[in-house]
Amino acid sequence: MQKIRKQAEGIANQDEYTEISKVKQIEKLYKREINKSKEKKRYIISRSWSNNKGKDSRNVRHVDRRMKKDKRAAKAREKRNKKYKRRR
Repeated sequence: MQKIRKQAEGIANQDEYTEISKVKQIEKLYKREINKSKEKKRYIISRSWSNNKGKDSRNVRHVDRRMKKDKRAAKAREKRNKKYKRRR
């Protein structure tokens, strides 16, 4: 975080840019740092729903293989349709 503060001070001390662009650059720096430190969501895959004992927390989600496969297929289908748009 200290590294980011030093970079932000350097940006703030520059005379070449307007105040608005300086603020935007500093916000961009901090947003990047926050996203790095954020905990990623973890998926617990089980064979059946009855095995999903335990509580879902903010970063844990219980799923089964079918859900993951369906989601992956939907993404691929969407990508394929975007690539080959039909002309009417």
